[in-house]
Amino acid sequence: MLAGFSEWISRTWATEIAVLTLFTAAAAIRCGLGLYYGRKSTQAADIGNTKDKLLKQIALKYEGTYRLNGGVANTAAMIEKFLYRDRRLGLGLMTWQHITTICKLSIVVLCALRCILQYEAGEQWEGMILTAAFGTYVLLMLELLERLVDVDGRREQMICMAEDYLDNVLAEKLVISEISSRRDAMEQARVQQKREQYDNIFAQNTGKAGAGKPGRKISMQEADVITDVLEEYL
Repeated sequence: MLAGFSEWISRTWATEIAVLTLFTAAAAIRCGLGLYYGRKSTQAADIGNTKDKLLKQIALKYEGTYRLNGGVANTAAMIEKFLYRDRRLGLGLMTWQHITTICKLSIVVLCALRCILQYEAGEQWEGMILTAAFGTYVLLMLELLERLVDVDGRREQMICMAEDYLDNVLAEKLVISEISSRRDAMEQARVQQKREQYDNIFAQNTGKAGAGKPGRKISMQEADVITDVLEEYL
């Protein structure tokens, strides 16, 4: 039975087809990941104007943490956390990268198995050498493609671009917003205080006038308060 299976493997292109299928799958996954991280890297340079859902979630998380704690201790780790949670076709991004590694290992196993079956079938060394050369060539092409796409490099670039925007752009906007909010609150408190002073002055004078007594003379400081309040209303 083993001899028949070895002979069938030797006469057909089953191994070659399986190896090329694995190569195509690994190459497609690597190119897809490269395009994904490349697009995210471009959008991460200006998260404020992007419509990407993941980047918007990262920005909202950063803003909430910054407002709560007065800063973010490790921005890159926060971005990595969101990337690990991101899924495509039901699988995480790192899982897809692991699948490409499994494809490479499967190619090695298939070519080694083919060589063993050729040896068991009593074939000449030339056939086994060709099988090993074919497997090595496919692996080298896959390695070259991975170097060209550089998924890990694009991933790091995307994280770097997002971290730069969050720490140097969004953080500055949050600081300016906080300062502006405090300034507005202080201004409102000042206006409210002047209004209360005006109400007290008005109540004192109208009270005396209502009792048949002349109202007291308003001081220069009180006149300034009244003027400021009238300016606020008018």
